[in-house]
Amino acid sequence: MLKVVKLGGAVITFKESYRSLREDVLSRLLRELAQYYSETGAQIVLVHGGGSFGHAVVSECLGRRGYIDPTCYSATADAMDQLSGFVRRVAIELGLPAVSIAPRSICFISSGSAVCNLDIFRELVSRGLTPVTYGDVVCSDRGFEILSGDTLAWLLARELGAGELIFV
Repeated sequence: MLKVVKLGGAVITFKESYRSLREDVLSRLLRELAQYYSETGAQIVLVHGGGSFGHAVVSECLGRRGYIDPTCYSATADAMDQLSGFVRRVAIELGLPAVSIAPRSICFISSGSAVCNLDIFRELVSRGLTPVTYGDVVCSDRGFEILSGDTLAWLLARELGAGELIFV
């Protein structure tokens, strides 16, 4: 049975301190997930929020410009790639066969709704891998928008037929 697990950005980062990871919390949560994976062979999709990485960049851009421009898009993507890299590396070190998937490469927001090509998730999960994805900046019919990790987790659970959706 597939499980989608969403780690809140405020749980795995110090949200009030720019780009600061709560390594102890992240390690503990991923250790528990890796142990569960090892004991059960469960199929897992891991989603995380932006915390002090993505939220800080987007807040600054929106406060200064009122919208997400190409510079903000790039900076947000960089911040989220960095955070996802940390999450992925810790997961791998602890025994989860994790691989990152950037939502900006597979999702588009049309009329306020996310449309994503989830074939890569299906393939990776069917081959025993643990996709790691996250809230991200994506293209939309209005320019650039944020696809939140919570929204993405719900979408993944629904479209992939997950047996459980767990928010931490």
